[in-house]
Amino acid sequence: MLSLLCRPAHVQPAVAIPGGVRFWGVDSGVRHSVGGSDYGSVRCAAFMGRAILRWVQRERGDVELEHLTAISPSQFATLDEQLPAAVSGIVFERAFGEHGDALTQVDPAKHYNVAACTAHPVHEHFRVQTFALALAAAPSAAQLPLLGELMYQSHASYSRVGLGSERTDLLVRLVREAGAGSGLHGAKITGGGSGGSVCVVGEASEAAEASLRMVLARYHEVTGVAPYVFEGSSMGALAFGTLHVELKQ
Repeated sequence: MLSLLCRPAHVQPAVAIPGGVRFWGVDSGVRHSVGGSDYGSVRCAAFMGRAILRWVQRERGDVELEHLTAISPSQFATLDEQLPAAVSGIVFERAFGEHGDALTQVDPAKHYNVAACTAHPVHEHFRVQTFALALAAAPSAAQLPLLGELMYQSHASYSRVGLGSERTDLLVRLVREAGAGSGLHGAKITGGGSGGSVCVVGEASEAAEASLRMVLARYHEVTGVAPYVFEGSSMGALAFGTLHVELKQ
């Protein structure tokens, strides 16, 4: 599994997938885009939150954070009470000025869910780190339940900030309803959210395969969409390496 550190973009060593674990990608049939207003609003709100936290840190005499993912959930818990649940763009700009992101603009007339959108990258980064460690750990009965719970938590966080969709929520719900006894242990929306594919984790077994087919059949029954499933793997970058591209101005 390819590991990326997206600040700004670093390819890290690949994470091996244990033999007893399998992943599937299920296309929801809803077109995914990170260019839509939802993604932009969430990104903008997260930068607004960072600007507020940096102001708090200056007031306290603390070192200002550069990235939200640089602080742990426990550190964030000492700061999050300073974040408004929601704030209008005009109120934010009057109080804090620029939000510090060249790719988004604060709309003075819009309300932003600052607290939830700021919390998302903090907790998501921790979940991803924990997920990678769980994959690398010795196989145990607790491994798949932990991986699945981390994925369910991630999906819930996407929905909380407004990056979910009805059909991806349905796929995740159907996997959860199947239960761990089915061999399927977790699922989450992928990428920037708002549609696209759902990743499912489960046992590498015929029982889990059969359970996934039942989930797909139920999804088709409800939506009329027969989802495409991405499955299997190759050595990919692990065998052939990665290409590093530098853009020169």
